Amino acid sequence: MNQSVNLGHWQELYLAALAERDRVKLFGRIDLAEEAIHERLRELSLIPYPAEALIDEKQKIDGALVVLRVLLRDAA
Repeated sequence: MNQSVNLGHWQELYLAALAERDRVKLFGRIDLAEEAIHERLRELSLIPYPAEALIDEKQKIDGALVVLRVLLRDAA
């Protein structure tokens, strides 16, 4: 793995959900990714003044949640 890429925990779980091809396992991976995303959002909410990087991460989170919901809908 490329050491220069520092993915956050939620991003790793999100990518694992995207890569999952087993429908049964997919639902669990989506749940784990959503839990990690919501935990990260709680962490970000504790930072009083969002820096540009945090705004960028929040936008990525918003996009990831949309994709996970579509993935869940399509897998159902």
